[in-house]
Formats: sequence, structure tokens, C-alpha cells
Amino acid sequence: VMSYNLLADSHVWKHRAELYRGTRDDLLAWAPRLRGIAREVKLLRPDVLGVQECEDFDGVSRALASDGYEGLHAPRSGEKLDGSSVFYDSTKFECVGFEAIDFSTSGLMHNAAAIARLRPIRGDGPPIVVGCVHLLFNPQRGDKKLGQLRVFIDRVEANRAAMAETSDRTPRAMLLGDFNAEPGSDLYRFVSRGVLDVTRVNRREMSGVLDAGARAYDDVGMDRHDARQVRDMMTALEGNRGRVAHSMRGKLVSAYASVNGGTEPRATSCHGKFTGTVDYVFLGDGVHARRVLMPPSAPTRGIPNEEYPSDHFSVVADVFFDE
Repeated sequence: VMSYNLLADSHVWKHRAELYRGTRDDLLAWAPRLRGIAREVKLLRPDVLGVQECEDFDGVSRALASDGYEGLHAPRSGEKLDGSSVFYDSTKFECVGFEAIDFSTSGLMHNAAAIARLRPIRGDGPPIVVGCVHLLFNPQRGDKKLGQLRVFIDRVEANRAAMAETSDRTPRAMLLGDFNAEPGSDLYRFVSRGVLDVTRVNRREMSGVLDAGARAYDDVGMDRHDARQVRDMMTALEGNRGRVAHSMRGKLVSAYASVNGGTEPRATSCHGKFTGTVDYVFLGDGVHARRVLMPPSAPTRGIPNEEYPSDHFSVVADVFFDE
């Protein structure tokens, strides 16, 4: 299984001056980057692929179709042009259900998530629910990111439970994406622990460091000095005495951390304002990582470049299931 933030073409040119200064235009252009992405997918041959910042869904679909992939797309709302997509090897799976989440319908900004229900064609494995998400970047809006994260996880579990009603085997779940949260952050711990006491966290620090110089990379949204934000987290998220929980509590583990002694890669993203880890593969109950593909351990320059077609490295895990 692979997760990959493709770096939307419109984001490249909007933020070129601050994030990709010194990178040649031919390395930033979408057409050659798409070819590089397709080559990487062809080389690694994931059974399931979740992509974020997918702006040219038709183009990506055509590029992957020759290798047997089919995909489904959840576009962002508002003026955003990209979205989240799930692709799967159509020789191994059939899609029996799909949900596109527009977080703005819950008052949680214009981000999107895609959830696909996949059934193995040959019956040699459990049905799986794959969720792909790109959470809000803005480090100042931890309240919105927490809301998005809880909605996403709860919808993945709802799809898994619905699939279980018509399946002989227990459906398994995998969560892929750019979570815009660093290892050890409150949001990261919320995924794995399943609960967060919002009265004890600073909404501006819930994601981890996420270089403050990159704040212009997304919408500020509301006044970050608004004193109502803590109350918003407790009321809008329906916290029980200030505690917010998700429906897969205690059932999610990071694929990378599970095989690396509890640690994540040093960096899954590297550009002019930030180098760090924000991309993850989280595995649900009954799914285990056998091995993972490690990104470069110490990137010395920003990406994209001649070797890597996005400002994120792909994260890839070889997984197996309980019987």
C-alpha cells in the first residue's frame, strides 16, 4: 500500500517564490512530474494507492491505467482545484462502495477525503476499507484539523462496519494520507490513542512544529486570536468533559513506527520552508506491516528535483492480515 502527496500544479506556481526558489521550471512542470510519479508507481506496484493534492485526476488515471489501476476521486470544495483519490489494482480488487468527504459541510474548511470499499476478486483475502485524507495545513487551526481527523476516522469505521454486514470475513481498514501533523504531536497521538483532552492542549501546537514561516501556505480561516476556540473544540466536536474520542480507539498503528521501534522517518516532505514527517500509513485492527520503504534519511536539498517528482516522498508499506 502506498500514500503519495503529488504536489498540485497550482500550488507549485502559487508558492514558487517561498517554497521552491532555485528549482528549475522544467523540474516543477506538471507533465514531467506526472511521468515521474507514474514511473515510481510502476516500479513499486502497490495494490492500493492513496494520493493527495490530486489536481489532474483524469491525467493521473490515464497514466496509471496501463498498469491496471482504477481510481476514485474526492475533490476539494471552494476555490481549491485538487483533492484526494484512491487507486487500486483492478486485477486484484473490485470497488463495491465509495464515499467522498467534503469537510466544509461540517464547517471544517475546504479539505477532502476519499474512502473506498474494496473486495478481493479472487477471494484470497479480507475486504478492505481504504481512507485517503489531506488534512488542513494551517498550524494555527488545530481545532479544525482535529475535527477533520475525527470525522475522517469515524467515517472509515462506519464504512468498515457497513461492509461487515455483508461480508463473511472481517473487513480491515487502512488510513493513508498527508495528516499535516508531526510524530509526537497531539494530533498524531489522537490517531493512535483514540482520545484527546482538548482542555490541556494548545490549538496552535497540536500539529507539532510545522515551520511557522510556511503559514502562508494555506488559509488562515478565522481570527487565530479568537478566545472562543477552546469552547469550539469542546462544543463543535461534542467532547465529553473536554475529551474528544474517535471510533477506532486503540485499533490504529503506524506502519512505519511498528517496524522501526516506534519511530517514524526523519522526513517525508522537504521544501524551502519545512523538512519533516507528515505522511503516514495507519493500519487498523488485524492489519500488520511486514516491511516499509524508507525515504532518504537526510535530504540535503528541497524537492522536487531530478529524482523525486513531488515535494513529498511516497510512503509505502508491505502489509498482511490476520486470518
